[in-house]
Formats: sequence, structure tokens, C-alpha cells
Amino acid sequence: MLHMFLVITLIQLPDISKVQDDEVGDGTTSVVILAGELLREAEKLVAAKIHPITIISGYRMAAECARDALLQKVVDNKEDADKFRLDLMKIAVTTLSSKILYQDKDHFAKLAVDAVMRLKGSTNLEAIQIIKKPGGSLKDSFLDEGFILDKKIGIGQPKRIENAKILVANTAMDTDKVKIYGARVRVDSMSKVAEIEGAEKEKMKEKVKKIIAHGINCFVNRQLIYNFPEELFADAGILAIEHADFDGIERLALVTGGEIASTFDNPESIKLGHCKLIEEIMIGEDKLIHFFGVEMGQACTIVLRGASHHVLDEAERSLHDALCVLSQTVNDSRVLLGGGWPEMIMAKAVDELARQTPGKKSHAIEAFSKALLAIPTIIADNAGLDSAELIAKLRAEHHKEGCTAGIDVISGSVGDMAELGISEAFKVKQAVLLSATEAAEMILRVDETISCAPRRREDRMDEERAGMVAYCNDDLPPPTQPDGVPSQPDVVRLSKHVHDNVHGNIYLDPLCLKLLDTEQFQRQVRVTNLVYPGAVHSRFEHSLGVYWLAGKAVQTLKNCQGGELGIDCFDIQTVKIAGLLHDVGHGPFSHLFEREFLPRVLSDSKWSHEEMSVRMVDHIVDEHHIEVDPELLKRVKEMIAASTEHSSPKSMKEKLFLYDIVANGRNGIDVDKFDYIVRDCRACGLGYNFQFQRLMETMRVVGDEICYRAKDYLNIHKMFATRADLYRTVYTHPKVKAVELMIVDALVKANDRLQISSYIHDPREYWKLDDTIIKTIETTPDPVLKESRDLILRIHRRNLYQFCNEYAVPKENLDHFKDVTAQDIVCSQKNAGVTLKEEDVAVCNVRIDLTRGKHNPLESINFFKDYESDEKFTIADDRISHLLPGSYQDMIVRVYSKKPELVAIVSEAFENFQLRTYGIKAQVHATPEKKKRRL
Repeated sequence: MLHMFLVITLIQLPDISKVQDDEVGDGTTSVVILAGELLREAEKLVAAKIHPITIISGYRMAAECARDALLQKVVDNKEDADKFRLDLMKIAVTTLSSKILYQDKDHFAKLAVDAVMRLKGSTNLEAIQIIKKPGGSLKDSFLDEGFILDKKIGIGQPKRIENAKILVANTAMDTDKVKIYGARVRVDSMSKVAEIEGAEKEKMKEKVKKIIAHGINCFVNRQLIYNFPEELFADAGILAIEHADFDGIERLALVTGGEIASTFDNPESIKLGHCKLIEEIMIGEDKLIHFFGVEMGQACTIVLRGASHHVLDEAERSLHDALCVLSQTVNDSRVLLGGGWPEMIMAKAVDELARQTPGKKSHAIEAFSKALLAIPTIIADNAGLDSAELIAKLRAEHHKEGCTAGIDVISGSVGDMAELGISEAFKVKQAVLLSATEAAEMILRVDETISCAPRRREDRMDEERAGMVAYCNDDLPPPTQPDGVPSQPDVVRLSKHVHDNVHGNIYLDPLCLKLLDTEQFQRQVRVTNLVYPGAVHSRFEHSLGVYWLAGKAVQTLKNCQGGELGIDCFDIQTVKIAGLLHDVGHGPFSHLFEREFLPRVLSDSKWSHEEMSVRMVDHIVDEHHIEVDPELLKRVKEMIAASTEHSSPKSMKEKLFLYDIVANGRNGIDVDKFDYIVRDCRACGLGYNFQFQRLMETMRVVGDEICYRAKDYLNIHKMFATRADLYRTVYTHPKVKAVELMIVDALVKANDRLQISSYIHDPREYWKLDDTIIKTIETTPDPVLKESRDLILRIHRRNLYQFCNEYAVPKENLDHFKDVTAQDIVCSQKNAGVTLKEEDVAVCNVRIDLTRGKHNPLESINFFKDYESDEKFTIADDRISHLLPGSYQDMIVRVYSKKPELVAIVSEAFENFQLRTYGIKAQVHATPEKKKRRL
């Protein structure tokens, strides 16, 4: 149990501390301490055989009691301005007492209170600017009623402007000079360079005129302003401020009431900022720009002075905490005493509740009371005091009516917190109490942490996918066995991170994890290495990879064009699930089942794995009662079937580009190809020289389709070429095809007995069909399956069909090519010694293309020039290079002898067939008898 608490606590406590900081700005240490103490006490209770549900119930009662006790003691001086300001000062002093500003806490408390009171009830701390300037001491820090920008006014610029009209912009003002780096210009004389520079200056001059036309007298730019535009602004009497950072211009636009502009063609559409006075001031040795009388009257600037940057950074963090607490207190003006007083009040009330509560819950409530005492104990310990003695005295004092006693760390004894003026915000204490209790409750709900693998059938491969997963129970007590011992609850997986060899860490959200945990999806785990030994990745791994890439692709489009495209979280979830489930309809040995086996046993079959994937999606959701939006499910099925010839009409007419991410029926570029190409190249030791990450990062939507940069034309061509190389050297390797032919023969011979082909009609039966069908054939002692068993045994012993030869069909014959059959080879035999039979010969007609048959797939891809243009266009190969191929399809005919002793006869018949068909022998390999290698 201790290990479990440690693991989950290490994950959760930093999160609750961050939430505490975001919500109220202080109490980050207190919330972690209290949560830790609650868990420490809970561990003792669990060891005493008290169930976590009982502990949680007791903690809830105790937290409610503690909160009620605080509510009875709060003080609210909202209606009395002087008393309320005094409360704020006390809270600020208390907040700063534990920080680097302790020595000057009264001074900084006044600065913080003055700044927050200017906000007039707002909690928008963006209106308070904090500037750090080394020099002087911390006590030299001051509050300025205006906005100070940490920039200098340029030479020749106006040093003072009244009634300023300010244009805040983020635009390039540095293009009037030809840059040596990053530019490539071919000219035949320096005068041409001067002409180019002159043209750039004219453009810049026009841009400056447009800016001046806004009627401004101050121009603040996020980017650099070069000398030429700066001179033009100075001549027009306009103050030009350059290189203000993003935070600077955003805050300046906020306080002056303006908007950040990047184009200047329509002055009436741009909102200018205003202030009464802009002038240059000196702070220490630095010059800064002061904006006084800004439109947001509550805006102000706190200037921090100090000996070093380290001191200033720590001072800024401390002051920020005080500002956060004060801004929250202005909204919720209830105040409590500090110095451990609130914890003693809560502990006393909770302890009394424990005495009144019967049963085991009383132990949990009492433990909560002990945990509350940890905070005053730590206050005493940190001050070097005897915490045991002080806490005992405090407990005694708090049994008196109206007690205001707390820990006075100055005197080292119990003191009156009201007289000492030590106060804290009720909102901070309430947040600490509730957050710590909720965190402890959440961790207590964890039964255990398990390094687990997805569920699999007994005959699955024994492979583990590591990952730490938390399992949670419900609010109800766990079910019990007849003997009264609590039984283990059903395991519910929340979410998971999976390590992938290609993409690294892949996060699976709860819905996708539910789909992954079904046996219909898990059937993809089984993988065979009977085919090319390197390409051993399973459909399971591939589907996870496509899921991950699909999410990244649609997220990239959302980040770049989300506003104009309307991409939302629903779209992202839809595309990711489509990527996860796109191959769930594959049969045993993937494409071999669909393209080789089914045509031999069902000659008129039009079955496709995409259509089965669509049916399997419905079956998975219905079978496992997975709650999923019907519209999302409909779109997922449309995306899976998007690349098929008979795909259903698409319901998202305004977002057709989403259908091109997983299965692109338009041009063949999709994340499915990205994953299997890269995954197989790595597994087989093949190099690949296309950059799919670059394509995903630079793509954009133009019109209704995904387009790519024109400069990525060769990169895309390399992708298709790499895919063709994989087919040529791996997927259709002669030995690979020999094994596949034998597997198909084994399945065909076993089909009548096992009725394999009948499974394709019903998803409820089809999911049971996977690569383990080979093991079923091997282990079934049925005489009818003997031929199939013998073929599988030959595969195991590497006694494969013998490759005789191959030839590439001439280009001029490709259009009218008809598949070669075993009968064609047998009929070409001239040797009368041994008569060949069709069952002695196997023929493999291998088609290799770039996804579009004889056509160039790049002709169907649209490109764009740059991100400023919405024009899309196609590119012809000859515009890029004359070295690119002029043909996009290969047809290779391979012939195998099923019996080793017939290799020479089959090879001769194959040669005769070529002579008869083409008039030449176009085969590639000679077939000499094997000889031992000479060592």
C-alpha cells in the first residue's frame, strides 16, 4: 500500500499545488503538507483493516465540519473601507512574512494593497506591470500610477508627447535593406542591387505613409524598425518605439485601450490606444518610457529595485503571490486570523465530531483532526521552537471560549493573533482544505497500480506492453464474497501511455482505450514472422501509430488554420478514432487473405477489409456497450471507407479535408502510409529519404483539400518511390511470395473442412479469425487437413516452393496484359520426358506502382506557393527534373516449382512461354544448380 501511495502521490501533489497557485496565489505549500498528512494517517487506517471507502466517507464529514467551523469565525469588513484596507494590509504582511521580502514586508504590503485597490474589484492582474531594475535596495521599490515600457526613445524622436494616439503593431519594418543572409539575388552589376534596394525603400515608404494616415503621434512595434522608416516617423513628428516584446505590446494595448494591428489598409477598422502623456524617465541608470493617464485608469506599474537579478526574480515571485491573494480577497472579503489559529479551530471541531460519530468512521475523522495539526506543528519547527510543547499549549488555550491564540514565532510562545495583526484570507484556507481533501480522496480510491498488458486470448503471443495504469472503484463499497471478504472490483482503465518503437510515447485517451481493450481490436496483436523476418510489426502497433499521427496531423491544421477551418475537439477525436480502427477489418495475414485466398475460394467475391472495418466498428460499440456519440461513429466509418471506390456520401461537406488524413482516396498521401513505410523501413534495415514530419508540419488546407508546399514536390515523390522500393525488395521478395503462396494453398485446402471463408459475412464470427488459424490447422488431427499440415510443416523447415525465374512485362504490353496462369506455363512445355501438371506450378503476378497504377500520383496532388497565397495548382514532373521516371507501374511475372525435382523443367517451360508470347526471353535470372560455397 505504501508503494501505491508513493507512486500516485508523486504524480498528483504537484498538480494540486499548481491549481492552488492558479486559483488563489498562495497556500501551495500548505495544501501539499495537508494532503500528505491525510494520506499518512489514511495509510495507518488501511493497515488497521479499515476500508478506503470508510476512510473517504469520514474525511468528507470532517472536511465539511472544518469548513463550517471556519465560517463561524470569519470577519467581513467589506462595508467599512478603512477596516477592509487594514485587513488587506494584514493579509499582505502575513503572505510576505515567509518570503524574501520579509525585512520590508510593510513597505511591499502597502505597494501591493495600493495596486490591487486600483483594480476596483477586478482580478485582472494584467493591469499591474512589474518591472525589475538592478540597483539600490528592495526598499527603493515604488508604485507608479501609469504604464512603464522598458524601452528607450530613439535619437531624434520626440521625448514628450501629450494626448497621445497610439498605434500598437506587430509588423515587419526592416525590409528596406537587402540582407546578406537569407537572400539570394543574381545581378550583373551593383547598380542592380541599388535598384532592388530602392524598390524596397519605396515599399517601406508607402507602408509608413499608411501608418501615418491613421492620425497617430506614437507607433509601438513588436519588431525592429530600421533607420529609414524611423527617419520618416521622426520627420512626421511621430514617436516610434521598436522591439517591444510580445508581453509588452499585449499589456500596452490592454491598458491604453487599443488593439494590435498587422495590416494598415483600413484605418477605420483599427482601434487606437490613448493616454494623456508619454515621456522618457530615468530609473537608476536606465531610460524607460512612461505612459501616464492611460485609458484603463486602474493600470499601474510596480518598479522593483534590488542588488541582483536573482534577488529581483525572487522578489517578483513573492510580490505576485501577495497580489494574487489580495485580488481574490477583494472579491471574497472574508478574513481569518493566522499563525496556526485556523487549523486549531478546525482540529477542535473535527475532534468533537469524531467523539459523536459511531463506528469506524470516527477513526477517519479523528485522523483528519491529527492531520490538521501538522501545519501549526511545521510552523513551530521551522521557527526552531519546541512544537510538541507549543501545540499542547495551543490545544489547552483553544478550549477557552473566544480564543484567538496562535504561534508567535517572534517571542517563541503562544500569542494573540488579533493583537499581533496576523490575518489570512478565508478563500486561501478554504481552497487548501478542500483541495487537500479531494486529492487524498482521489488517491485513496486507487486499489493498486499495475504494470499491465492489454487482455489477450490464451493463444496470443506472450508480449508485454509496459505502462502504469490506475484502477479506481466507485463510491459504493466493494462487492463481498460469501465469507464477507471484499472481492476485487472489476478493473476499469482510465487512460494510458504506450511506448512505440517509431513514434515514442503515445497517449491513449479514455474512449480510445475502451476501443483498444476489446478482443476485436486485440486480435491484431498476433503477428507472424513467416514472411520477411524484419517486417514483424503487427496491425496492433501500426494502428496505434496511425492513431498518433492522425491526431498530430489534425492538431497541426487546427493550430495553423483552426479559426478559419472550424476544427474542434470533436473533429480531432473523430480522426484519431478512425486512425485507430482503420485496419480492424483485416483478415489473417492482412492483404494475403483478401487478395489471394478469397478470390480462389469465392471467385465472385467483392469483399474488402475497409467495408469489414466499418461493420466491425458497429459490432465493437454494440458488443461492449461503449458510449460514443452517434454522429462521431458515423463520421469515423465514413473516414475508414473514404479510400474505397464505393465509399458512402460524406456528411461533413464543409470539412472534406478531414477525410484525407487517415485514408486519402484523392491522392494517396495519408498517415497510414507514413506509418507503415517508416515502420517497415526501420524494421528491415532499409533507408528512407523522405521527411513525413515536414509534410505534416507544412501542409495546409486550400479550398476543401489538404495541399502541400511546392518545394516539397521531390519529398512527396521520394515517399512514393520508397513505398515502391518496399514492395519490390520486401513485400514481394521471391522468398516472401513463396511463403505466401504456400500459406494460401494451405488455407484453400483447409477451407472445405474449417469453412474459413464463411466467417467473412458476420462480424460476430469474423473477429475470431486471425493468424492463429495456422496453429489450428497444425493441431487439428483431421485426415482431411493432412495436405494443409504438410504445407505448413514445409514452411517451418524452409522447404519452400522453388523460385524458377521472373521477367518484367515490356512497357508496351502493360495496357493489355493478362495475368499469367499455371496452365499457361504447363501448355508451353516441350520436353516429353516428364509431363507437368498445373498443381506442380505456382505463378505470381506482381504489380508494383506508385498507388495510382500507370498514372503519376503527383498529378492528383495540389500544391501552394506560400502561406500568403490561397492559390492551389498541380506540378508536372518535367517542371521539376527530367531525371524523374516516365513510367509509374511495373508488372513482374514469377514462376515457382512446387516440387524441387521439377525446377529445371518448369524453368524451361517458362522460357518457352516467353518466346511464344514476346518472341524473346525476358527473364532476369539464370538457374544454375546450387554449388557449395568455396571457403
